[in-house]
Amino acid sequence: MPLTDGARRGTVLGGGRPVMVNGDRMMRVSVVALCAVAALATGACRKEEQNRPTAFTPGVYSGDRTPTLTKEQIAELNKRGQLLK
Repeated sequence: MPLTDGARRGTVLGGGRPVMVNGDRMMRVSVVALCAVAALATGACRKEEQNRPTAFTPGVYSGDRTPTLTKEQIAELNKRGQLLK
C-alpha cells in the first residue's frame, strides 16, 4: 500500500482508506442540497392546488354558489333550533 499525500482523489494513506478531498465533499453536499430543493419544489405542486384563486378581495366570497335549502331541510333545521330553547 503506497503512502501518498492524499492530493488526488481516491489515494490511500497509511490506514488504507481512500482520502476525500474537499472538492469531493463540496460536490456531495451540493448534490444533496440540489436533491432537497428539487423534492421541496415538486412537493409544492400538488394537484389540488392547481388553478386555485390566488387573488383575494376582502369581504367578497369568490367560491361556488351553495345550493339553496329545500323546504324539508329548513323545517328540520327549525325543529332542531327549537330543541335548543
